[in-house]
Amino acid sequence: MADTTTKQAEARQQLEAAVRTLSTSEGWARWLDTRSKFHAYSFGNTMLIAAQRPAATKVAGYRAWQGLGRQVRKGEHGIAIFAPMVLKRQPNAGTIDETDDDEAVVRFRIVHVFDITQTDGEPLAEPCHLLEAGGHQADYARLRDHAESEGLAVDTDDLAAGRNGYIDRGGRRIVVAAHCFRTGTPAQRIKTLAHELGHWHDLGTGSGPYPRAEAEIVAESVAYVVGKVLGLDTSDYSCGYVLEWSAGDVDKLRALAERIDKAARPILDALEREAVAA
Repeated sequence: MADTTTKQAEARQQLEAAVRTLSTSEGWARWLDTRSKFHAYSFGNTMLIAAQRPAATKVAGYRAWQGLGRQVRKGEHGIAIFAPMVLKRQPNAGTIDETDDDEAVVRFRIVHVFDITQTDGEPLAEPCHLLEAGGHQADYARLRDHAESEGLAVDTDDLAAGRNGYIDRGGRRIVVAAHCFRTGTPAQRIKTLAHELGHWHDLGTGSGPYPRAEAEIVAESVAYVVGKVLGLDTSDYSCGYVLEWSAGDVDKLRALAERIDKAARPILDALEREAVAA
């Protein structure tokens, strides 16, 4: 028990240290890149993966890799992450047992996963890549389908130069500028739609209690993550304004990163479902 407690404490200290790296441009970009590769993982676990093995692309447990025909090489060090454990408190005995009962509590334990580069064996069957089945034109259609599944209409209209789009929450409508179609690239259209969807998932139908600067950081970061997943050029993304806004305040950065995590997840999940179905 003492060893388990120690490991949990070490992992939480590592998580806190990882969150502090968000106060640097390199650390912020590294987390966004990790989020794009591991969107099914929690905010805390993506932070831990980014801190321990930033180049990781596919991770799984020791036995999971064996089930896939691969073996973790001897001497490799696992990536420590938190895994939920469902428990139930017994009212009379005052103890907790593992259970599937609805009246359960969730606790977390430390498990170790390994990146594919730490294993040898059979090559993995590659899932349908998001860029297949029509390339970026199809990717824009996938994002539009997701918006419509949220009850949002996606329209095109002439907007002032320099303005690529906007969201009308009350009218449940996203507008992408006509010039993005006349003279822009598919990448520009995708980034614009992803940006506005980032606003939608961040604030929903309400105006939100957040200052505009924060909302724009969230939306632009969501667009960056979606762009990475779709293989778009994201070299024009800058983390400088994030750091300028936060002034290195770790609590503000953590709260902002958690909002980005929450806003990006439904978009990435929808894209993955579409890719599997294609």
